[in-house]
Amino acid sequence: MPDVPPALFAWYRASYPTLRFNPDWLEACVEYLKAKDPAAATVPGLIKAVEVQLLSSDLSTSVLPAPSRRADLTTLHLASSRTILFPGGVKKAGVLFQVQRVDDIAHSASHLQEVLRGKKEARRVRAKGANTSDGRIMNLDPEDEDEDETEKKILPAGVEPPFPRGSGNFVLSDGETEVQAFELRQVFGLGLEEIKLGTKLLIHDIPFVNGILMLTPNNTVVKGYQVEEIEAVKEWIVENGLRERLGEEPLPHSNEAPPAPAAHPHAAPPANPPAARSAPATARASPRPGPKASSSDYGDFEIDETDLFGGADEDEEEALRATEEEVLAQTPAAKEKGKETKVKPEPVSSGSMAGRKGMGEGLQKTRLSGEVEVLELDSDEDDEDEVAKAEKTVKRRKTAGWWATSKKGVGGPQLGVMEIDSD
Repeated sequence: MPDVPPALFAWYRASYPTLRFNPDWLEACVEYLKAKDPAAATVPGLIKAVEVQLLSSDLSTSVLPAPSRRADLTTLHLASSRTILFPGGVKKAGVLFQVQRVDDIAHSASHLQEVLRGKKEARRVRAKGANTSDGRIMNLDPEDEDEDETEKKILPAGVEPPFPRGSGNFVLSDGETEVQAFELRQVFGLGLEEIKLGTKLLIHDIPFVNGILMLTPNNTVVKGYQVEEIEAVKEWIVENGLRERLGEEPLPHSNEAPPAPAAHPHAAPPANPPAARSAPATARASPRPGPKASSSDYGDFEIDETDLFGGADEDEEEALRATEEEVLAQTPAAKEKGKETKVKPEPVSSGSMAGRKGMGEGLQKTRLSGEVEVLELDSDEDDEDEVAKAEKTVKRRKTAGWWATSKKGVGGPQLGVMEIDSD
């Protein structure tokens, strides 16, 4: 290959050990740089300039396919197999990928669509030259499982709301084969807001589970840059990805927009995905709420369990006491045989009236003072035991009435008259 110094190949074999340049692309790149970039006049300057061109290119045009890697990426491996792809470290086995599609599966598609609409509205306001001092309300809470409970922040007109940061879900390509990748632990620079489509990643020693690469900061080096042709339609690609999640028809692309990269066939989720947002709190059968989850839809709202259940316990005890009093109020005879007991007030005796007048009007009247209780027991059967029980009850009440009235000095002893009607 003319005009390509050997030092350039040596440097790239050390920095990108698995990369194989497309000879036609590399030759055209070197010729262009030497003609247009003064920094490429030296070998170190040329090496750096070629790297920038590589990271800004579409890998499908700048590198050659690797058949052995394609076989690795298209073979499904269960989590139990603990398959690790590209082992040996970044200097010996690092593979260059580019981001074709991006999504954030830690947040609902409807919420991300709302943020996307906010971005479009902000651009429309800027285009009209609106006064940026005016404010508008946009939902930006990353905890979006319950849209009605999310917080709201006020943004100046024309300022685009950012996408929330959660767990990224990607479609990557090595220039030939596309593969799905999941952000097992957050990697700096891969958020939906800041990432550019076409961003290059150098991946090594990565778990491969059910056809999904598990990205972590330990196995992923973000090289950055972008592919301008793909980044130009990022919003359209993201929106169609969200519509796909919601089961909606994709939006048609404009004439200048290239078709969206094909998504990797749906594969099963990882065996143990990280709990980036707990699910909305679901109804639970337990009478006591569990501990507050970190991803609660209620934010900082806390419930004091002592106050919540203390009132319920007091109400329950009061109801029990009322029930016991009601049971005790029933006579044994009425409870067992359903006898009907009636108390009829009789005219107060003259002695009682005289005593009451003598004591004055300020005295309180006891419930049994100066009254006659008439106990009527209607029964179709002569039950001596029941009659005896009723007599004892009347005697007890008579004694209690006499004691209450005599102690207060009001009225005389209570008279108990028992009428028994029997067939």
